[in-house]
Amino acid sequence: MIVKKIVKPARDSADFASGIVRLHNSWIDASKRNRDKFHRREAVLITNPDNGQSIVRMAMGSNATPGLSRNAAALDYDAVDALGVGYNVYEGTALHLLVKRATPLDVFRHFWNHPDIGYRTAHQIAVVSLAMGLIGLGLGMVALF
Repeated sequence: MIVKKIVKPARDSADFASGIVRLHNSWIDASKRNRDKFHRREAVLITNPDNGQSIVRMAMGSNATPGLSRNAAALDYDAVDALGVGYNVYEGTALHLLVKRATPLDVFRHFWNHPDIGYRTAHQIAVVSLAMGLIGLGLGMVALF
């Protein structure tokens, strides 16, 4: 999907912690049967090809967001800032963003470098704990033999 316009999101998805991108309902498949469309709450990678910056957000339907056409997306201020598209983008500035399904590695990188310290720290502690658990498992297996 190519986004050519960004509109202001409704209040329910405008905060930083929600991590939502609102797309036109024609791009969303609630039944999870159509692979050509995004599923509700599916992680999507939004990339700005002009500068290479990208973000991960959860895809949601339009929720009657004013001005949300088929080639538009409703993104919060922090997402616009992270993509580096300029602060006047809500005024109708033409742009070109790519939206695609996020891979597990994209989601991992997003939470590893998340701007909110709570998300970032929890993710990093979980990864370190997993590594230490695997090391302990390996040492325990060696001790058995």
